[in-house]
Amino acid sequence: ELDMALIAHARLPIRTFGETNLRQSYITRERHRKQKMLVHQSLRVPPLDRKPLLVVLTRISPRRLDEHDTLAYSLKWIADAVAEKLVPGKRVGQADSSKNISWEYMQVRGKVREYAVDIRIFEKEESENGS
Repeated sequence: ELDMALIAHARLPIRTFGETNLRQSYITRERHRKQKMLVHQSLRVPPLDRKPLLVVLTRISPRRLDEHDTLAYSLKWIADAVAEKLVPGKRVGQADSSKNISWEYMQVRGKVREYAVDIRIFEKEESENGS
């Protein structure tokens, strides 16, 4: 049985979009750069030390996205930034493929004009009873 301990939490004022059908314009790339910079500045987390982690990214917005593909893609830039903090030294966009990190994507409906991303990082620990 696994127990999980919360090791980092941040709620950032980031508005995410369903971008699966959009082209990458300069404005979109600049927005992604600013989102990643905000995550790097705000999230306090120790580098991954081979313990398995669960990262839960929750999109908060008045409108929901399709949960099958659009939701995860809308949080891709945030996931990349979190992974870069957890696994320093890997190439940009490669750190999120670490076998020690599991990802969950969720969304909750926010109030009118309420946009945010909630980041929670849990350390998975073996329970004491050995089950």
